[in-house]
Amino acid sequence: MADILEASAIDRHLKRPHQLQVLPTVDSTNRLAKTQLLAGQTPDIILADHQTAGYGRQSRTFVSPGESGIYLSLVRPPVPLAQLPLVTPMLAVAAVQAITAVAGLKPQIKWVNDLYLNHHKVAGILAENLDQGLILGIGINFKANSALAAVEKAGFLLPEATLVTRNQLIAAIINQVDLLWPQLVTGAFMDFYRQYSLLIGQTVTLQLGQRTVVGQVNAIGAQGELILKDAHGLTAYTSGEVVHVLAWT
Repeated sequence: MADILEASAIDRHLKRPHQLQVLPTVDSTNRLAKTQLLAGQTPDIILADHQTAGYGRQSRTFVSPGESGIYLSLVRPPVPLAQLPLVTPMLAVAAVQAITAVAGLKPQIKWVNDLYLNHHKVAGILAENLDQGLILGIGINFKANSALAAVEKAGFLLPEATLVTRNQLIAAIINQVDLLWPQLVTGAFMDFYRQYSLLIGQTVTLQLGQRTVVGQVNAIGAQGELILKDAHGLTAYTSGEVVHVLAWT
């Protein structure tokens, strides 16, 4: 039976009301949310079955086939500058907790914005900050799809034949975001972020523009910083991309 996205099926699992826009196809839910905000509209949650131009960090393509993925953008009011570094970690924790509750799986977080299961990327997160609002985007490879086969490191949460529905997981993610949102003030969810971290204790290569740094991940800081230990001691990094994990070699 087809896993059809339905606003009513999501609504029945939500703990508080939301305005859902559920679309068959869109270029990008984040891009549509941005367009609506800039036009003076007040979107709440935008969902699509298929994205023709999904994107992640540094405008990388996020392959978004129909009937098998979750492409979700939640729009929230602007937050103080000091809270912005915690937005992506919060959304990652909400997604992991929802996936565990609904599907019984325990993906890990690859700093700062990807979820991995069995060393394969199953989800990406992209928070975009505008004066008009904050867009929280998440793309999840919910179940197996042939379009993902050619994507490097891509995996999926569930096999094609699964009784768990996208509607159930979407509702669970929305509920968890609502629950954790007030914690942006305190960062209380960072303990969970560290618990689900894929990298703490691992030796990694961090790409910083044209420069790379190799070190052991000592910790994740209170503001989501990656704290690396190398021959020179401990250094906290607030940006960059982990491009290699020694344990995976």
